[in-house]
Parts: sequence; C-alpha cells; structure tokens
Amino acid sequence: MKRRDALRKVRTICERLDQVDPDTFYIYPLKLYLFGSVLTDKPDPRDIDLLLLHGGRPKTEEEALQLVAALTYGLPTPFDQASTHLRRGMKMIRLHEAEDSLRNCFMLYLFPGGEGLRLVWKPGWNWRATLDEIEAHPLPWSGPRSPGSLEQAKEAWATLPMEEIDAFYERVLAALEAQEKEPGVQT
Repeated sequence: MKRRDALRKVRTICERLDQVDPDTFYIYPLKLYLFGSVLTDKPDPRDIDLLLLHGGRPKTEEEALQLVAALTYGLPTPFDQASTHLRRGMKMIRLHEAEDSLRNCFMLYLFPGGEGLRLVWKPGWNWRATLDEIEAHPLPWSGPRSPGSLEQAKEAWATLPMEEIDAFYERVLAALEAQEKEPGVQT
C-alpha cells in the first residue's frame, strides 16, 4: 500500500477512537502508538503496525466470568472485539495490545530510548497535527529488519538481569512521556 493510504487508515482509526464511549466500549482506550515502516520514508509499507494501550480489566465479577468464558471457549476477547471494530473495512493493519501499562507490551525491548514508537492518539490529543508531522517528516526505523535480527534481540533481552530490564523500561517510558510533552502537539 502507498504510505499516503497507510496514514489515511491511521487517521480513520484515530477518528474511531475519538468516537468511542469509554463507558460502553469493549475496552478503555488510553493511547495509540504507531511503529514500523509507516514512520519511515518507505513509499510502499507492507502493513501498519499499531500498539493500543488500554485499560480493560473486568470491573465486576460478572465481567470477569464473561472473560473467562470467552477465553475458555475461544470466543473473541474484549480486545479482539475492539480491534475488529477499529480496523473495520481496512486491511493490512496489525493492532497489538498492552493492557494498563506499556510495561505489559511484549515488544517494548525493540524501542530503546523510545525511538521508533510514536504516540499518535490519546484522549484530547491533537492527533491530526501529529500525523501531519509524521507524514511531512518521516523518521528512520532503527529496529530489527529481519526475522533473524528480531530473534537475536529477543535472545539478548532474555539474558539481561532484572535490574537492567527495569532500568531499560524506565528510560523508554521517560522518553515516551517526554514525547507527549512536546510543545504544540496537544490540543
């Protein structure tokens, strides 16, 4: 797909997130991040990689039982239902999830210093300006480019001591928080 079309699809998802009623939607959307080739100047990205940070833990015992039943019987989880809704009518979108904290993102180790992971939506965020900036000024992708290099990164991550992992998370989360405080980006 053309980069212009990919960014149009990201805009559509942001519009859909703006229209979500957090009290009745499947999950509580907190932030949406873009990563991968759409952030680069690659003219024809293969797909769109998004990470949705959300709250969604069951609030009642009944909701917890419904979630257990869905998992037990292979029914769509609340995130699956939200993902289907947000991607409706669009192909080539990979929507990953992190629940409650980016620390729960299984692939955060790919973004040292927060590079290559860009906030594009959160409640009240001027996502249009952010996407305009991404379109006008593509960033280089500094992460792994092949399945082999991805496996090497996973193996290296698995050997780190817990205190190094904690320090890494703190650096990445601080960098992403600083990204959110860029002047002129919020509404």
